[in-house]
Amino acid sequence: MKANTRNTVLVGIADNVTIEGHTGTFAAIRAKPLNASAVTVFLRPSKLLHPNACAEALLDGGLKGLYEVKELASLILDAKKKIFEEALQVATASGWHGTQYIFNGKVFGRSDTAHWEPHPDLKTYRYPMNQDRRLFESLAELSKIYDFFAFAMMLAFAGPLLAMLDKTERPVVHIWGPSRSGKTTLLNILNALIHPPTNRKLAPFNFTRRGLEEILAKGNGQLVCFDELGTLKDSELEDILGTLPYLAGNGRGRIGSQGGGLSDSFPNLQWSTIPVITGERNLREFGSRRAGTGQDARLLVLPVPSDERGGIFTAEPQKTAVDYSALAKKLEEETSGYTGDDYEMWIKHIAKNRSAILKKFDADVQKLTSKLAGPSASNLDRDIALKFAWFAACGQAMRRANIIAWPKGRAEEVAHKFYDIDMAEKRSSFPKFDGELKALARAILARIACANIKSASHSDCEVSNGEALATLEVTAKGKWVIIEKSNIQEAFDSSAQHVVQTLRNVPGLLVGRLNSPFYQDRSGGKTRSVLKLDYGQLVSTAFPNGS
Repeated sequence: MKANTRNTVLVGIADNVTIEGHTGTFAAIRAKPLNASAVTVFLRPSKLLHPNACAEALLDGGLKGLYEVKELASLILDAKKKIFEEALQVATASGWHGTQYIFNGKVFGRSDTAHWEPHPDLKTYRYPMNQDRRLFESLAELSKIYDFFAFAMMLAFAGPLLAMLDKTERPVVHIWGPSRSGKTTLLNILNALIHPPTNRKLAPFNFTRRGLEEILAKGNGQLVCFDELGTLKDSELEDILGTLPYLAGNGRGRIGSQGGGLSDSFPNLQWSTIPVITGERNLREFGSRRAGTGQDARLLVLPVPSDERGGIFTAEPQKTAVDYSALAKKLEEETSGYTGDDYEMWIKHIAKNRSAILKKFDADVQKLTSKLAGPSASNLDRDIALKFAWFAACGQAMRRANIIAWPKGRAEEVAHKFYDIDMAEKRSSFPKFDGELKALARAILARIACANIKSASHSDCEVSNGEALATLEVTAKGKWVIIEKSNIQEAFDSSAQHVVQTLRNVPGLLVGRLNSPFYQDRSGGKTRSVLKLDYGQLVSTAFPNGS
């Protein structure tokens, strides 16, 4: 944008400007006084026909009291002779824009196609030369021992990596537990890690759909940490639980998805944002909680133990309550003084090495998803595992970039722990779960009673005509039911995926391999992949009260 100067102010005009989220093109008029900040206004190109109106817009934008309408209008007339006509795109939100990343009012990375620049509303914070990095340094060490801090670092730094993937769905992370367990400390740490000191207020709960969309769009590519749920009424909690996971997952405003007819004051909104919420109550208590549905893939549940058990400091070896209190106080002080630009440096690293990092990150995510979910996971469980694989892959990327000096495997270990915790929470909140277990167990016992299972070494079970669905095996070590993979659906009257995922939750019921519920049976000179069920556990599952 070329500029004309007079009376210590430079004025430049560009008339092929698009603004993110808005329809149509704009003209940008920028005035830079000698000893003051630049002022940029965006007007429809037709406004350039009225220099006085353009001058008044500059005055309203921040030059009032410094110049008169007449002199600014004269400068605008001169600038119109040398309008910058090349395409200019203005970013109104953080996150990736092509191969460039917008954060803290700055552009990181090289442009692949169009030139982007941040909207003037995206203020820039200048980090001090002598940053206070004590918080980050403490977390880097504590996270080697304390799982919650390791997960917090992976969660906070994952945003720019996730935004490179094609999949836009983001989960809501719900951290809940009793008071004094450290939830607020953890939330403030998350907020401090990703925001400059001038922008660390927790997001308010705005109960209009549009209000929540605007909050999510403003945090595009990052986390958004909301005020604690304890400030809300039960009816408001129901609304949040019923709305927020789907807004975060959809990634697009309702108005924008309908297309067309947008006014300048009501722009199209998109986001890839992870909301983080905390509270003292388990959300399964509320009617809008839909356990066993797609909501499970959009809501990650992380319970925090009580302060007596260490809260967010739960680890081995156990410390005393005095030790936990001292650690919490130390972290809170470091959080309030943290002025480091570690997150910005992370973004700069990713933008500079985008292609190589994306390739490795994507491969890690696929590998970790399979390891977390196991080979026989349902689509829903695999989708949940995918979210935790994102964070583990982020931790691995941070380790490779020397952001944190974790032991190899630490990121995967932590993600696996929290995946197991999340899945346990969801299964315990699914009221049909126990009934389904009983039904599956009783189905296979009924097959035995109807002689559809042959006995390999026991004469009590007669075999009817036709091919048996399974084998009843008795040895000195115990009694098992052996079912080939191809017979699972018929044996249980349910899909193989559902059967395996359900039965895996009974400790000791399935005899399988590491990371697999299936047993490799090598009898008869060939190897078969089978379900091997402990007969005693099967009976106990079918009739838990001995009935």
